[in-house]
Amino acid sequence: MKNLMYILIAALLLSSCDYFMPKQSHDKLLAKVDDKELRLSDVQEIFPNGISHKDSVELLKSYINNWARKCVMAAEAEKHLDNNRKDISQELNDYKMSLLAYRYEMQYVEKRLNTSVTEQDLQDYHKQNAENDETPYTAEQLKERYYTTIINKRRLELINKIENEAYNEAIDNKRLKIYINE
Repeated sequence: MKNLMYILIAALLLSSCDYFMPKQSHDKLLAKVDDKELRLSDVQEIFPNGISHKDSVELLKSYINNWARKCVMAAEAEKHLDNNRKDISQELNDYKMSLLAYRYEMQYVEKRLNTSVTEQDLQDYHKQNAENDETPYTAEQLKERYYTTIINKRRLELINKIENEAYNEAIDNKRLKIYINE
């Protein structure tokens, strides 16, 4: 019984020792506003490759100040807004759906958009737009104009195509039901 007491006391002493505790991560706390914390791991992705130490410090200071301001303003809004104005769930859901759709459209377009420009494309573009243009363009200038007009047109066509296909598929698969009678 005496040995059991010694073992329990030794176990209590050893369990309170820092040596046996797991090491804290090296995720440095950068700022804290109320109960919200900003850690180094939260900001790792804001630094572009090859940024100087001085520039990274300035970028970090600016980020921390902006983050702190947002936290303070959010806390003030929580205190002072009525419950109806605090309920943002519908707006968040709408924004989420828009953002997901946009990212899907961009991925779809990137995979399918033909961005190659042939000499014939440039000549055709120049002929079609010669009367609107006061001066002839170099090949590089024509390519730039071509990209901004034709490529954007192709992008828009692809986006419309994916939206129409997804919409029609939803109707065909009975995932979408429209209850408006004409």
